Amino acid sequence: MPENEKEKTQATAALLQEEKARIKTPGKFLIPIGWILIVLSVLVNVSIVQGPHQRNSYIEAFLNHPDSVSLGGTIGFIIGINLLTLPAMLFGIYTVLRKNPKGKLLVIASIFLFVIVVGVQFLPSPISDRNVDTSQAASEIVRELRAISKDDVIKEFVEKIDNAPTKYTSDKDGFSVTFPSQPTLTKVTGDIQTVMNYQAYSSDGLVSYNVFLNYLAKKLLSDESQKAFLDSYLAGKLLISENSRVITDNQLVFRGFNGRNYEYIDVVEGVDILRKGIVFIIDGDSVSLTMVHPNAVVPDYSFDKFVASFNLMPLAPQLKEEPWEDKVLGLRIRPPTDMDVYKTNNPKTGLIVIFSNKAGHSLGIFDVSVLYPNMTTVDVERELASMEKDLDGWYRIPLSNPSTTTEMVQLTKILEHGSKIYMVQGYGPAKTLFRSELKFKKAADSLTFIRD
Repeated sequence: MPENEKEKTQATAALLQEEKARIKTPGKFLIPIGWILIVLSVLVNVSIVQGPHQRNSYIEAFLNHPDSVSLGGTIGFIIGINLLTLPAMLFGIYTVLRKNPKGKLLVIASIFLFVIVVGVQFLPSPISDRNVDTSQAASEIVRELRAISKDDVIKEFVEKIDNAPTKYTSDKDGFSVTFPSQPTLTKVTGDIQTVMNYQAYSSDGLVSYNVFLNYLAKKLLSDESQKAFLDSYLAGKLLISENSRVITDNQLVFRGFNGRNYEYIDVVEGVDILRKGIVFIIDGDSVSLTMVHPNAVVPDYSFDKFVASFNLMPLAPQLKEEPWEDKVLGLRIRPPTDMDVYKTNNPKTGLIVIFSNKAGHSLGIFDVSVLYPNMTTVDVERELASMEKDLDGWYRIPLSNPSTTTEMVQLTKILEHGSKIYMVQGYGPAKTLFRSELKFKKAADSLTFIRD
């Protein structure tokens, strides 16, 4: 074979070998796939750019305070938004390395698209329509708030406070109870009794809750008088009712006191009104808890809860402004406001003065030295040693009152002044003495000797 022919044959074989190698390279299939990914990436990013743009929080944090956390977040976010572009770039680089010139254009296009997508993400967030709407809404709110007067805001706040369930305490009348709203007080004074009515309403105004304190001119101290009053209580209320229907009328003991509970329906302007109540006697006066509402209404705050929240308390110790005094002994004291002088000066018993009220309570002062001139304070204290003594130095002595079959308690305190020994005694029904105990003690504290 001629030399030239041999060289042509070798050149042709080399070209065929190269062509076979090029045909077998993966670049033949990766390049079109890469361009498909580029097109999809462009479409996705165009849709993102056309919507409201908000700079990613990682990028925002990296630009303001760069650290490893924000840098890692930013890199992760950039890779995420280029999940289509990065594979296309890798396909292009691979084909270029395999000596396929068509891969160069794919690499250039991928890099160009990558830079544009990343650059857009670093742009400041423009004011979107949503932000504009929010600003406008905020402006409207400000204008509305300015239109509301200070008085209206305070009034609304007070109304909400008034309608909130509240535990109400009356130091003067000696009770606490939870009303569904702030109560109002009405006082009615008559010849037979003085009525204090604490009344509150439900939030819808359909249910009323009441605490009535009836201070009677003639106290009910004996069991017989209390029973007679309670047995006729409901009958008296029914006299002013129309077409009344009694549901319950039972005798009971409430907080240790004689009482009665009742429930009946009467008709007011054609509407059935349900009335529930408990009445009991304390210190010779009647106290009643009631709930009144249309029979069709179911109260949110039940009568049982209202009654269960009621508790009796010690009465606020109020003393008379004008003191009582014995000028001979040089003794002066301010008695409780509800007590007047009952007896004075009985040398046989050492009595100086006794103050009392209609509820059966009394406060007396005695000169022990008159009866026992040779006794010392230690001797008197020894005689009382078997009795209960509280922290204020008062001895509690149980007694009984045969005329009323009522258990009584006597509080006794020994005082020494000069060579004299005095005894202060508070006296009252055992069940209710706790309500007057503070009055006795405060009055005793006001005892002074104006001369030696």
